[in-house]
Amino acid sequence: MDPFLLTVWVVRLAFLGLLYLFLFRIARALIGDLRAAAREPGTQLGRLVVVASPSGEPEEGTSLGLDAIATIGRDVNNAIVVEDQFVSAEHAILTFRGRAWYVED
Repeated sequence: MDPFLLTVWVVRLAFLGLLYLFLFRIARALIGDLRAAAREPGTQLGRLVVVASPSGEPEEGTSLGLDAIATIGRDVNNAIVVEDQFVSAEHAILTFRGRAWYVED
């Protein structure tokens, strides 16, 4: 066999080996990042801080964590229960869409 052809085959095999090694390292890094992200606890989307509370419950400065959809009202099934006679059973819905919060009454 011609030495030039042998050299070309060796270079081709070395290139393929380096290409497969590169792809393997990328796949391993991606899988490691995905596993690390799965182990981290979920972050809350936002917090609602009590500024004023005439009845004293909850206390001023109390911070309430919010999910993507949070309901506010007098009913005990709401995420945030407000004990006030002027608040309806299901008073409002806080919704996180995109990068903004929306209040639906």
